[in-house]
Amino acid sequence: DPLKISPYCNTLQTIAAGYLITALVMLVPSKAFRIAAPVAMLITYPIPALLLALSLKKEGTSVAGWSGLADVGLSRHMIVADSDIFPSSSIRIKNVHAVSLENLKRVCSLAGSIFDASGSALASVFHDYMLRNGGSPLSVSNFESHDGGGFTAMVDGVQVFCGTVSFMRLMGIHISERYEYPDSVYISEGKVIRGIFIMEYSPISGVKEGLEALMRADCHPIFALRDPCVTP
Repeated sequence: DPLKISPYCNTLQTIAAGYLITALVMLVPSKAFRIAAPVAMLITYPIPALLLALSLKKEGTSVAGWSGLADVGLSRHMIVADSDIFPSSSIRIKNVHAVSLENLKRVCSLAGSIFDASGSALASVFHDYMLRNGGSPLSVSNFESHDGGGFTAMVDGVQVFCGTVSFMRLMGIHISERYEYPDSVYISEGKVIRGIFIMEYSPISGVKEGLEALMRADCHPIFALRDPCVTP
């Protein structure tokens, strides 16, 4: 809690303390001291905040200045996105099952386009995979994100469903049990499955500790997740 780090986290308190110290300095008869003291204060005041910022940086944390740190300390809720739990660098597409090899480019284009519209941490993963496999972005309209773990949209003029196996079944799309894979993204044109992307997630050290630290500080995370495979 930043309020416990320094008694002068409040700006008005800091200004008042500065005036008080300046008044006391002016009582000292030494001219050299009176000149050196304000300069020393100007140099040393930011040092605690700098040391704190460097310490937080090592833990993978960034805060917009002292006021930002104070706001975080006062906050009792914090928005946590899927990229905070699994950034794109920790996710990769392990394997892809397409209806046919000729259909792979189309499947990658559909998935890459709908994930580009999603704002999910998976967007860059699918976009890069689409380009590597000869796909290209398609027009997306009527995009919707669903609580069941998936998206719907009109992609290239066709209704596309994209999400987990449970979401696809919720949308009335039949998927055989032998095609059920953990941590997988399914995509269909209409009610016909076109491809399955099997994902691999590498946990980031410190995420669990960070969430536990928030809870201990009575700051409760609000999960705003758009990755179909990530659930709170």
